[in-house]
Amino acid sequence: MNTMDVQRSRIPLRSWSHTSVVAAVGVGTFSFVSILYACKWILLAINVSLPPSVVGAIALTSALIAASSIARERALVSMLSTAALIATAITIDARQVDTSFDGQMYHQEAMLRLLEGWNPISGDQLRAVAAEQTTRIDFLLEHFPKFPWITGAALAELTGTLEAGKAVQSLLLVAAAFLCCAVARMVFGVPVATSWWLSVLAAGSPIVVAQLGSAYVDGITSLVLLIALIAGIGAVFSTDSVLTGLLATIAPTALALLVNTKLTGLIYGVGLGGSLVVLALVYARPIPAIVLAVGIVWGIVAFGFDPYVRNTLRYGSPVYPVTAYSFSGVTPIEESLIVDQLPGDFVGEDRFSKLGASLFGRSENVHRPLVSAPKWPWKVTREEFEAFRDPDVRIAGFGPLFALILCSALVLNAGLLLQHRRVGGMVALMSFVLLTSTLVNPEAWWARYVPQLWFIPLVIAAGAVTRHSSFFRWVGGAVLMLMTVNVAGIAWLRFLHVRDAGALQQTQLERLADSASVAVQFGQFRSLRARLRYYGVPFHEVAELPCRVPGEIFYAPVNYCATAKGEGGIPLPEQSR
Repeated sequence: MNTMDVQRSRIPLRSWSHTSVVAAVGVGTFSFVSILYACKWILLAINVSLPPSVVGAIALTSALIAASSIARERALVSMLSTAALIATAITIDARQVDTSFDGQMYHQEAMLRLLEGWNPISGDQLRAVAAEQTTRIDFLLEHFPKFPWITGAALAELTGTLEAGKAVQSLLLVAAAFLCCAVARMVFGVPVATSWWLSVLAAGSPIVVAQLGSAYVDGITSLVLLIALIAGIGAVFSTDSVLTGLLATIAPTALALLVNTKLTGLIYGVGLGGSLVVLALVYARPIPAIVLAVGIVWGIVAFGFDPYVRNTLRYGSPVYPVTAYSFSGVTPIEESLIVDQLPGDFVGEDRFSKLGASLFGRSENVHRPLVSAPKWPWKVTREEFEAFRDPDVRIAGFGPLFALILCSALVLNAGLLLQHRRVGGMVALMSFVLLTSTLVNPEAWWARYVPQLWFIPLVIAAGAVTRHSSFFRWVGGAVLMLMTVNVAGIAWLRFLHVRDAGALQQTQLERLADSASVAVQFGQFRSLRARLRYYGVPFHEVAELPCRVPGEIFYAPVNYCATAKGEGGIPLPEQSR
């Protein structure tokens, strides 16, 4: 950061026209998500229910007020833009079914249990709600963080469809992109086009775009982590009191959401949040430092009471059951969750070897007994992009070009250290903090577990493109272009898969709705019962299917036997496929 960059931030917040609207939309969208979560959490904590329309109205009204207060001269534009983007994000996700494995089996099941009356905040256990005996999934749902599920259930209740719960990630994507752009413009004086380019790449990381259209939560982790970082850094370096106060409020809120998104969020929230506190103290900004520290503690102790405090009180570990033993009492759950997901050549290897093999491997979704395949960073094939039809690619999960991007960025950082020591040093320090937070996770080889690794080349490129030197601007721009091509390829293949797979399953469910009756075995994919009800399928659960060759729901291992109307037990054609 140089002196001229900071001087640019002395322009008052409300003197910006276009940028203040951008900030207003980001603040409004983020406020909608966080207030919706807070409202539902409080209602669960006090065991009181309100009509979904009332909860939604509270969240939306608060979001619009927050947006209008940021850009008072353009309050109407800010409110309309915020409302339109919120409505668009929810509508798109509500109309598209989730065909991902974990989304259907695990995350949508949690939302459905909440809609059916499960109250984890007051201590209800799933075995008291579910009709069947508690399963392994029930056990894990009880002890994992619940921000995405509680907020997703609120959106589902508001819209009448479980699919709307996926919109949590889409809403945070909008919030993160707009907030990043606003901070880049207002605090660091980055040009408009460059601000948007950096912001879209930061928010639309490969982890996020690969999980759009699904209920996975790794993209949410990436987005709230990004919001916390950009707001925290902005609060430290901003010289406008209004903007500083705003960002100092957003950063701890995002940290609280991060802690309550995944168990790894606790480690990342404490580590990266602590780094922001140290940064604020180094630059003599005690108020942001105090607010950030309070936000971390509040996120763990209050909103994180379930699961962190409760797990600690009952089992002696905040991240139980990862540190506990499985039902057999022999195999640690952490090992049982990961060991079958490892490529064959990763078994028994240390975290550094696995991370290196993944970064410099061929993008593919392989696990035991298959092994990873190394490749040169500059070699890319269409088949590698095809792997990103899945939301959780194991090897080279940041994209086929990421190894080349990372190597180029590290060379660029070395050049910055030689020619622009202050900027290069700050960029190197930020990269080191991000890398350290990555290596804390023993399974850092799987990209979706460490989304912050994507920010390292982005931070380096940002430091280069904002220099006066045309050489560094061009080289930094080349790195950003590689990142753009990488993300665009992933996004396009993911879009095609979500569209085609969703249409295929929707068509199948519409045909099943014309059946006289459908006998179903859901197995572990019990969230599909909500989808079948939504499409009007006349189903009933059975212990044993009555037909010889059952059908299977596309992209979900749910077996069924359907009886055609007026045909007295004759199966539908789908059962013979």
